Amino acid sequence: MIEKIRANDRRRLMQTVPIPHRLRQISWVIACLALGLALINGTPAALAAPVTPGAAVVSFQPAAAQPWPADALAVVGSPVSHAAGESGTPAEIATQAVYLTNQERVSRGLMPLKVDVSLTAAALGHSQDMAEYDFFSHTSSDGGTLANRFVDNNYVNWTGGAENIAAGFSTAAAVVAAWMNSDGHRNNILNPSLREIGVGYVYQPTDQPNVRLPDGSLGGPYFDYWTQDFGARYNVYPVIINLEAPNTDAQNVTLAIHGWDWADQMRVSNRADFADAAWVPFASAKSWSLLPGNGVRTVYVKLHNVYGQELVSSDEILLTGQSDAPAHRDPGQCPSDSPGDHRRRAAVHQPTGRDAGDQASGNRS
Repeated sequence: MIEKIRANDRRRLMQTVPIPHRLRQISWVIACLALGLALINGTPAALAAPVTPGAAVVSFQPAAAQPWPADALAVVGSPVSHAAGESGTPAEIATQAVYLTNQERVSRGLMPLKVDVSLTAAALGHSQDMAEYDFFSHTSSDGGTLANRFVDNNYVNWTGGAENIAAGFSTAAAVVAAWMNSDGHRNNILNPSLREIGVGYVYQPTDQPNVRLPDGSLGGPYFDYWTQDFGARYNVYPVIINLEAPNTDAQNVTLAIHGWDWADQMRVSNRADFADAAWVPFASAKSWSLLPGNGVRTVYVKLHNVYGQELVSSDEILLTGQSDAPAHRDPGQCPSDSPGDHRRRAAVHQPTGRDAGDQASGNRS
């Protein structure tokens, strides 16, 4: 399948229109790319001045040889002078991309995705790799695939996975809009069989027009590199608070609970020992009250199936804006965890040199 798309506003809006083959100058290029695509490798040569690449023509296809049903896809923005994006650390911007992704899912009746530390590390490592080693591809600089990155970052017992990548988008809203405006990327975001997500965002301020693209040509500078990894694991059915928003000023929240095809009963509690929780019929959505006071709040869910098996999951959120009542620490919470730490700890590294390409990507051989 061949796809050419252009967005009229290269800074933010991602309204797409077809581009004729003869037209070479573009504002944004969205290119869909599948895992397993044969890529041209080599050491990119630096150019004296930025060069705007012509309209890209890249195909994507199902990765039939891979043990997951979804395609791995790519999005590239045309190189322009970098404009300041939204404020926040790279980790906070990545968290916003997760939240916007979950908004897209629930608006279409799908369950939101839970942030996973291993997927976040895999995604950040790949964004770092692309930014440091001047390439844009689902194949790592050492030849690794998405499956290799899963293994390297200890994402095990997985039953499905997918990946979107992007370059040249300075805000979470822009990159999610670009992905949603491309059929293949949107299919990954809206895949109902996936349950977990990790987003890695890297800003490379010294980016050059020597980025090797999938067709072997050079592009850039792109400055902003994104990877969005999705997964599902055997017998892992997460709970998500408020679509993975990092914080809330309301004690009452909404829980989304995966496992409708596994569980028949569940217990929900603010305590890790479930001492105050009774068994109730399973429900995918539930209103819930967090412990009072300000601080990180954790909600625990225990699922039970007809065979007597039980699984436990949890999620946390930072509660703010409450009265001066004494803060509560949820039983079982690690005192060293900072607010939103489970979402952010793996997505904070900035590029510092060519030798930083393996950061957060696990041991490679």
